[in-house]
Amino acid sequence: MKNYSLSIIRTALLTTLCCAFLFSCDDAEDAVVPDSTSSTTNAISEEVKSQFASLGFDVSDLAKVGNDYMVEGDMVVTQEALDNMLSSDPVIVNNAVGEQYRTFNLVSRNLRTIRIRSTNNNSRVLLAIDRAIFNFNQLGLTFRMERVGANQSADITVEIVSGTRFLGSAGFPTGNGRPWNRVLLDVNAFNGRSDDLAEETTTHELGHCVGLRHSDWYDRSFSCGRGGNEEQPPSGLGVVGIPGTVRQDPESIMNSCGAVTRSDGEFSRFDQVALRELY
Repeated sequence: MKNYSLSIIRTALLTTLCCAFLFSCDDAEDAVVPDSTSSTTNAISEEVKSQFASLGFDVSDLAKVGNDYMVEGDMVVTQEALDNMLSSDPVIVNNAVGEQYRTFNLVSRNLRTIRIRSTNNNSRVLLAIDRAIFNFNQLGLTFRMERVGANQSADITVEIVSGTRFLGSAGFPTGNGRPWNRVLLDVNAFNGRSDDLAEETTTHELGHCVGLRHSDWYDRSFSCGRGGNEEQPPSGLGVVGIPGTVRQDPESIMNSCGAVTRSDGEFSRFDQVALRELY
């Protein structure tokens, strides 16, 4: 990810899974790169691979997750979202060089509170959620996040799963002004990892829910040590540059595999700039 390139997005970029949880920094403790040899990966046709590639996605680890697709480590894209991206007219973003990126769809400014519930009452899980919520709330955004009880209605539900190819996953806002409604955290996001790293993964996934793409979407090897280089992406890439952010941010927890030079679970300076610019 030596250079960012001109970004082109489609107006109906709907979903996608949490990308980054697959926190995989060069630091062994942070590494959370999905296992590309997972037996749960279903065969995907060359046509579908070509469709994702035409939208600027790295398809080297494209996989099926139920009826949906997992792309670039932790972003889930439904068939409906893929169809919408393929059928929409592209929007050109000029001079989007050296910036962090968002999806086209964002959370409505009329949504003042984003309620989050966990289906698991494990103390470490709740701590990670509470610390992630604090990361957002301290920024003075147009919305506040709050954790509600497991039996209460919520905008985002956090579920703990096992045996997945990722540490965490989520999607992007779907165009109705609401955040993506589901975050999956693998038990391995907690087992043998510090509270700070569990916080980082949770915060990262919630970042996707409100529209943040990976900071290093153009070349995941920046944080993962491997991955696609999208320095010259084809038309249709679903990313929009965020003003005020920088070319490469090794401290960003929105990198594909998490922060490269820190592990405290906090937003970097430019993660904060990006969120304040959007909200």
